Amino acid sequence: MSSSLKNKILYFGGITISAAVLGSSLYYLYKLYTCKDDDEELEKILIDEKDLFDSDNKLTENGAITLMIKINTLADEYYNKEYSDLDKKRRDNLNNLEEYTTLCNETFTHKQTIYQLATNEILNKLTHKITIEQIQNFLQTINPKKLEELTLINEAELLKKEDIDLINIKTCKEAFIYYVNIFIEEVKNLQDKYKDINYEENVQIQNMLMFEYLIVKIKADDLLYLKYNTTEQKIKIILYKNNCLDDPDIKEAQKKLEKFEQENQLGNLGN
Repeated sequence: MSSSLKNKILYFGGITISAAVLGSSLYYLYKLYTCKDDDEELEKILIDEKDLFDSDNKLTENGAITLMIKINTLADEYYNKEYSDLDKKRRDNLNNLEEYTTLCNETFTHKQTIYQLATNEILNKLTHKITIEQIQNFLQTINPKKLEELTLINEAELLKKEDIDLINIKTCKEAFIYYVNIFIEEVKNLQDKYKDINYEENVQIQNMLMFEYLIVKIKADDLLYLKYNTTEQKIKIILYKNNCLDDPDIKEAQKKLEKFEQENQLGNLGN
């Protein structure tokens, strides 16, 4: 993978904790909110700084992950409040490629905007001065499996009871396997589209490829939601909370996904 394309992928959400957790943390950029309700959401989500930094005032692994999750949670609150109908509209247009692509672009734009807002609001509340780039760089130094485990532990505490009760374990396992298969299928379709194109020296094609890859990720989640009324990340958390990540079928699906991702990085889609 070329370094320039890799840097773009990291910024726009291609880096994975399985294929999505850290990626979701990199989605959004800046927008001003002045409503008092937003201050209330922020107050609910703030955490004690002593849980983030060690005795030498250095950010800890768990502190970096906690900040990432808090930023994502606040961004999700803002997004759901402001654009609650956009996800449904996008899913309703899955069979209309042109309209679906437009709505995906709107989704990325709004989420980029809101993520920067959430990032600024949370980090500006800290007495320790730290940037989102420092947090992201720190997260990239953590072993991916450890990062996923720590993330699931933290996110499991935030998952609402109604989300956990929404889907039983058997269906949850089926949904995860379905997601893995549909994601791999969609990426293969994208590979076929770009297999004869040399993009390494063409920034415009790199950007197009990256955008279409993000659409693939969102499409897989949309198809999952339409079939099971939940998301890939919620499924992973429910499986974790019920000690199902070591289930043979789940482990097989996870290994299949990891192997596919290792062999088919975004930077290799055109080869």
